[in-house]
Amino acid sequence: MTRLSDGRLVLLAAEIRAECARVTRCVQEMRSAAEAIAAPAPRTLEIYGAAALLDSFYSGVEKVLEHVARAFDADPTGSGWHRELLEASALELPGLRPAVLAPERIRDLDAYLGFRHRFRHLYVFDLEPARLLPLLQDADGVWQATEADLLGFAERLMGWA
Repeated sequence: MTRLSDGRLVLLAAEIRAECARVTRCVQEMRSAAEAIAAPAPRTLEIYGAAALLDSFYSGVEKVLEHVARAFDADPTGSGWHRELLEASALELPGLRPAVLAPERIRDLDAYLGFRHRFRHLYVFDLEPARLLPLLQDADGVWQATEADLLGFAERLMGWA
């Protein structure tokens, strides 16, 4: 199904597993961040730290998708490339690669993509704990499903090598 060399397949699978380990660590930190901002009157630094973890979470997922896109498809470009990359990951590309993520994962991850965009364009004082908390609390479940998709894709790569 693929035109990549065995070495490139093995490398891509290793990159996916390494990024997944980093994102897992981020999700673990998000648990304590959720507790901190759920408390009455969280400090600005706690709010910013929680927001930065949310940003890192989605950025880590997106890094995996970029690795796959560069290996199989093309470098993502253009003003809407972040959304296009996410949506393309749920598509099977016949003769090239299977879908990387299940379609329902796109819905799950879309909220994190939207937050990341806002985070990068807001001042820290404009971040609202009430908007961060649901994303922090849902991250565990979203990550478990996303990680299963990504590691499953990595295993398929190893089957082709």
